[in-house]
Amino acid sequence: YTKAMKLLKDHDFADAAKTFDNINDEFPFSKWAVKGQVMAIYAYHKDEQSDKVIGSADDFVRLNSASIYVPYALYMKGLTYYNKAPKINRAQDDTRQASLTFRELIARFPDSDYAKDAQEKLPFIDEHLAGSNMSVGRYQITNKNYVGALQNFNEVITRYRLTKQAPEAYFRLYEIYSKVG
Repeated sequence: YTKAMKLLKDHDFADAAKTFDNINDEFPFSKWAVKGQVMAIYAYHKDEQSDKVIGSADDFVRLNSASIYVPYALYMKGLTYYNKAPKINRAQDDTRQASLTFRELIARFPDSDYAKDAQEKLPFIDEHLAGSNMSVGRYQITNKNYVGALQNFNEVITRYRLTKQAPEAYFRLYEIYSKVG
């Protein structure tokens, strides 16, 4: 653990993460194993290895569901998805995963500091997802795919009614219904 911490302080994040992971392999039932798993998540995050962060966080939550570090693991997983959120005209799988993970964190650990930060990030995530639906809906209008556009605008109104996208969604619904009679 000391060696891994030294690597972390020296900004050798990849080796630090591997060393932290090895603690669990060599001493699986020790208190250092749990701390090593948590620090590995952090080191992977610093090394920008998003797949490793998500996988390690999932493994940690599954294996240590009663640990005091579960809120941190969920937060790091959500933050990784949040940082991977693409532009609104791209597929929003990572943004949806960020939303789900942050909502799980808030529901399970509402008093944690991580839940407070996740709560602050949710409006941006909702706005982003609503914007994506609006973008797809506008594209569908130009291609005269009114049924698909209606579905996207209705989703904005039902799921994201508190976003800035909702008024335009209502206007687009009116526009489509006027066109189709």
